[in-house]
Amino acid sequence: MKPQFAWSNSRSQKSPAAFSEFKLITLFLRLSGISISALQQPSSPWSILYTGLSASIWIISFAFITSEILFCGATNYVETSVVTFNIFVLVSSCVLWVIVQRRSRQFVQLLEDVADTHACVSKKWNLNLRKIIIVLFAYICFIPFVTSLPSLITVQEDSLRFYLHCYLYGTKLTSFGRFGKITLLFTFLTVENFLHFFFPNVVVVLIFFLCECQNQTVASYSEKLPRRLMVDKNNANVDKMVWLYGKLRKDFVNLRDLTSLPISLILTQKFLTLFFSLTVLLSKNTKSIFVEIIESTCYIANAILGLILIIVSASKIQETHSKIREQCLDASLRLPRDSKSLELLYLLKSFVEREDLTMTAAGIVLLKRSLFLKLGASMITYGVIIVQLDSAKKN
Repeated sequence: MKPQFAWSNSRSQKSPAAFSEFKLITLFLRLSGISISALQQPSSPWSILYTGLSASIWIISFAFITSEILFCGATNYVETSVVTFNIFVLVSSCVLWVIVQRRSRQFVQLLEDVADTHACVSKKWNLNLRKIIIVLFAYICFIPFVTSLPSLITVQEDSLRFYLHCYLYGTKLTSFGRFGKITLLFTFLTVENFLHFFFPNVVVVLIFFLCECQNQTVASYSEKLPRRLMVDKNNANVDKMVWLYGKLRKDFVNLRDLTSLPISLILTQKFLTLFFSLTVLLSKNTKSIFVEIIESTCYIANAILGLILIIVSASKIQETHSKIREQCLDASLRLPRDSKSLELLYLLKSFVEREDLTMTAAGIVLLKRSLFLKLGASMITYGVIIVQLDSAKKN
């Protein structure tokens, strides 16, 4: 059974590199119960059954972890901050799943539009993300197991008793030996880590890929602009460049509108994960629990990787777009001084100077590289406060 994808054969033949790499992402989305079916051809019954089965597994897993969190909160077995953090992660992941599910066809339509615009600008894609995406997906698949491995390597008695008490709702396994309890703990931790890591990471890779495709189109436009304008003899290229910039701008607006809310959810989740994990690592009360230390370290590494992928890929669009302004200024000094050329060029310059291709998270946070500095400063400040409060509590 081959999954159906929502792109036309004619467009996929124009840009086989982009669409073949996009297939990898759609296959991983199907594991989360999200099917990107053909726009004109309905999905096969087997495809619908597979998607429904995947969605059911995820719903059952979400229900299991949610009930475990509520049990911990109701019995006051763990701190309120831990319960609040886990509830927020589950709720945000659930909302993110709903958003991507409802906009799955729009993601495919966006890729088709970007590929079509790129074909008008340049016939060759310099974009080759297949190796990067394969590495990222290998990371996505294996990090839940890697995070759970400490439970097999060295599990202290307090960690074993703590986790199993939460997962089993206070039930004591008197007939299970230590090896059985460790295996059961490893299974529970892996399920929880998959819910925490897998789907948000797939969405991060999807946004990263679409931003890279858009950036490649903007870069191709900035490279072709001066060459086409300089060799223009009949003033035809200026008119075409204005038309192409309109298409490029439309693709970017669709990308920004489509990814703005998912990016805001992902950034909020990653920021909260960083602060929560930093609290666990710097708190002297939890330093004896080895499993929590390893989990927090993996949470921090995963959050930092997601932030790097989204912020860097989104900021590159704005950075590449700034080159078009320089090219317009240079072209305005070299073009023939006839009325049509200058009129169209000034129209293009007005578009470029007025618009700034800057990605945002729900219109609140600008995705620029300076965001890393702000994040680093806030993390250092927060870490110092945690250490001081922990020392004051000890004294």
